[in-house]
Amino acid sequence: MTESPRPTEMDFLAPGQRLAARLSFGGNDESRYLLNLVIVHTPGAQDVTDFLAVKDMIAERAPEIEVFIVSNDSPQSVVRRKAAGRPTLVFSPHLLRHFRPARGKVYAGTPLTKLRQVRMLEEAGIPVPRAVFLNEDTTFDPAKWDAFVILKPNTGSRGQGVRLTPFGRIFEAARELGWPETPYLVQRFVDTGPYPTEYRALTVFGEPVYCNRVASQEMRPELTPDLPADGRIASNSGPRRSTPCSEEDVLELARQTFRAFPGVPVQGIDIIRDTQSGQLYVLEVNPGGATWHLSSAHGKRLQEKNGYSYYEQFDAISVVADRLIHMTRREAE
Repeated sequence: MTESPRPTEMDFLAPGQRLAARLSFGGNDESRYLLNLVIVHTPGAQDVTDFLAVKDMIAERAPEIEVFIVSNDSPQSVVRRKAAGRPTLVFSPHLLRHFRPARGKVYAGTPLTKLRQVRMLEEAGIPVPRAVFLNEDTTFDPAKWDAFVILKPNTGSRGQGVRLTPFGRIFEAARELGWPETPYLVQRFVDTGPYPTEYRALTVFGEPVYCNRVASQEMRPELTPDLPADGRIASNSGPRRSTPCSEEDVLELARQTFRAFPGVPVQGIDIIRDTQSGQLYVLEVNPGGATWHLSSAHGKRLQEKNGYSYYEQFDAISVVADRLIHMTRREAE
């Protein structure tokens, strides 16, 4: 009969205590790790130095997690094989391109049309302006719409092709914009004031990394039946001014929005406030991942122009590290 090995002091410790003991008394680097975190860097969309700083911070705060940083532009076969040996979480702000993990819980950017985002927000109970897809046979009940509506392409960014128009000119204005060749939505107009204003919150697993208040420096058209044909309304196009936002109701709505897209780890959430009622609405979350404006070329230009750093508001790198530690401990598989 084979004699069972005698228990040691280590056997009577909780897993976290065993890890601490191993770290205290030495042991090889590999033996101390229990979990893997794979961070997928997309060149051009983020600066890799952000993730190197996150890696250093996780090494201090969660030494049981081994962090790998891989490029989204190649298969990374060596790291892919190595990371398959332990429970793993994969984090990619951008949609995955060439890198495909061998194992693990994957959180990555996921492109969605604007209408699909609206429906997912509605299903999650997040306030969003009424929107419908415009077809040739679409009918509108005037009792459910106001005097003005927003026309916006079903895909696109930075306010391109967005127009404010009277309710009675929906089809005419849409054709001027290139519909039906370009798919368009009709959305309820929420008046944010004479200078169109919105909030942009970047969240990582639901926690704000930074939040800006963005106000157009051009007045919106007067709300009259003979509204100008160009009817430009988007606050994120043309000349605009950005300032840090710390309004708690905006930040809380940004946190809540994560539940509508729980598989999308990084969300660039556009929020507006009705100037009359004060009600907040989410417009979209930009889930494809081209929103890491901490260090994207676009984000760097904005920070230089507006004279402040997105890193400083909530200590962005620390927030990212803490959220990745939390999710890796909870979701790695």
